[in-house]
Amino acid sequence: MTEKMDAAIQRFFDRPEIVADALNSVVCKETIVSEDEMKPVDLAPVFQILADLSGEQTVEDYQNSYRRTVVMTSDELCCVIMGETEVDYGLPIKARLLEGGLYAVQESSQDTSVKTPSLTPVITLVFYLSSKDWEGHYKLSDMYPEMDERMRAFAPEYRLNMVEPAKLSEEELSAFSTELGSVLRKIKNSGDEECAEKSVPDGSTEFSDAAKELIWCILENA
Repeated sequence: MTEKMDAAIQRFFDRPEIVADALNSVVCKETIVSEDEMKPVDLAPVFQILADLSGEQTVEDYQNSYRRTVVMTSDELCCVIMGETEVDYGLPIKARLLEGGLYAVQESSQDTSVKTPSLTPVITLVFYLSSKDWEGHYKLSDMYPEMDERMRAFAPEYRLNMVEPAKLSEEELSAFSTELGSVLRKIKNSGDEECAEKSVPDGSTEFSDAAKELIWCILENA
């Protein structure tokens, strides 16, 4: 089931129109990014850098760790989408590590002796594909709660941009211009026994095959 879920998440989110819709609806709150601008990013160089820095983890280890992650870029920004179905308490570190790798790849091809910046900003969106509320950490500082408050202000912070269907209003769900909103609505309602039937009819034209596959996997795993 895990491999099937991995493939379903990748197949659904690995589409420029879905990535652009996620950015426009969640980040920009209006249509700014065009799907034509979004291009897939080859993560092999990123994983190689992370593996070299680690000394213990291999490229294959990182490929497995980020198997539910899609990365696309335009001239203005790079978008990371992570699909999660279970709580991962180390997710702030995992997301921050990938962003660091993406910046490292950019930095490696630049002349750092010049002042003019030319980095493409990286924005990570985490979609919690569950009808439940996220019970994991939302930010890096949640992972060191015993720190002296005098030190905390100097410690690095990192906050997840979490999208939880359970917390999305109908207005927010309707703001999506693609089937992403309908899929998130279906996931949100899947935990409500009194709601309309959970299954996706085989002959439904509301969803693409990729969306149907994802919903089926989530419902089977619920």
